[in-house]
Amino acid sequence: MAASRYRRFVCEKAAPVDGGEAFDVYAAGAVAPVRMSAADHALAQLYDGERDAAAILAAARERLGRRLGRDALEGFAAALSRHGLLRPGRFEPLPVPAHTMEQAGAPEQTGAMTVIAGAGPAALPPSTVPGSLSAPGLLGGLTGLIGGRRGDANRFATDIDARPLVALGRLLIWPLRTRWRLSAFLLLLVVAGSALYAHRYAALLSLADAFGGYRWFFALVGCGLLTNLVSMASRAAAIQRYTPERVRAGIVLGFLWLPRFFVDSAGAAERASRIDRARIVGAS
Repeated sequence: MAASRYRRFVCEKAAPVDGGEAFDVYAAGAVAPVRMSAADHALAQLYDGERDAAAILAAARERLGRRLGRDALEGFAAALSRHGLLRPGRFEPLPVPAHTMEQAGAPEQTGAMTVIAGAGPAALPPSTVPGSLSAPGLLGGLTGLIGGRRGDANRFATDIDARPLVALGRLLIWPLRTRWRLSAFLLLLVVAGSALYAHRYAALLSLADAFGGYRWFFALVGCGLLTNLVSMASRAAAIQRYTPERVRAGIVLGFLWLPRFFVDSAGAAERASRIDRARIVGAS
């Protein structure tokens, strides 16, 4: 269990060199030090376990006079973690490997961090398993194959209050609460499927009538919006119930710029246990 809430800079010893212009920093158990500039050493100390990334960016701007982007800060954190100088927190794991050129060059942009005497990294490579507090490979959401830019939250065209979605979703996620309720839900699906099959010809006639003429377009849009509302409300309720995450919801512009609801599953939802991640994905 991580002792701090957020990422924390840790080292056994930091010795000033070059008249205080740089520091030789020793990670726990390391034979050779990591040399970083005095500016980088001051930036690293902002990782005190009490600040998240947004608070560190603000403190770097106000106290150190450094205006860094989120990618640059995340790349700097990745460099610290590779050398064993950063520990995860309960609500903030170690960063994943850089996957853009901007992130890969971030340590060089912030300062000169080099390992003295050619010593290799003290930390193991990050894991690619979501939910690992040691070093998870988080993609920025549970329900997309490709996540957003690392360190950036999903963007909405318009932010909305998630409470109405959560209230609606609480009525819909009852099968997730116990195995017996899930079994009852599956039984209801079997009964409904059997009834539909028994009246399949009448159902096909009704479907053809509903989609006749120009009504097919409005029927498709209406069904899509209703499905989107129900699925996002279920996801919002599952995130609210099974994680400490504050639900972020908004409206995004999809195909043909049609608006739809979207509930962000990044953050604590990604770091939940395997069963809770399955509940969040399955809720929709």
